Amino acid sequence: MRADSSKRTLWIGVGLVLALVAIFYQQLDLGRLLTLDSLKNSRDSLVGAYQGQPLLTLLVFFGVYVSATALSLPGAFVLTLAAGAMFGPWVGLVMVSFASSLGALLAFLGAAFLGGAVRAPLRRPNETATAEIAQLFKQAQDIRNTAAPNAREALA
Repeated sequence: MRADSSKRTLWIGVGLVLALVAIFYQQLDLGRLLTLDSLKNSRDSLVGAYQGQPLLTLLVFFGVYVSATALSLPGAFVLTLAAGAMFGPWVGLVMVSFASSLGALLAFLGAAFLGGAVRAPLRRPNETATAEIAQLFKQAQDIRNTAAPNAREALA
């Protein structure tokens, strides 16, 4: 009973987080920010932010890129171009490489975790059926051995 309650709470929590991300994405119209035109228009301010506070800008960009990748949000192409435009080709390459790798790892772990939770109930009936079939075979062998213990020798 306790396990079912915790699984239900987990699924409710996951659903709420996904719903909040979707609402946040729609309400703030983040899709319009992740376009090439938006990148062109804001390039100077982005470069200025990087020149003014390089460490903070790198950390914020890293977090945004990891989040976008982990949640599979559209716009990774524009974020990749933004990294090159803001930080230069080499720093941008390193930022995008590490951020995309970490985001992909988080997406994989999330899918594996949620996939395991989905597959577990589906797997149980098969394990039960396999155990029942094995038990039936054992009973059949016991009946055969009891009814005709020397049947093999008689057939040979």
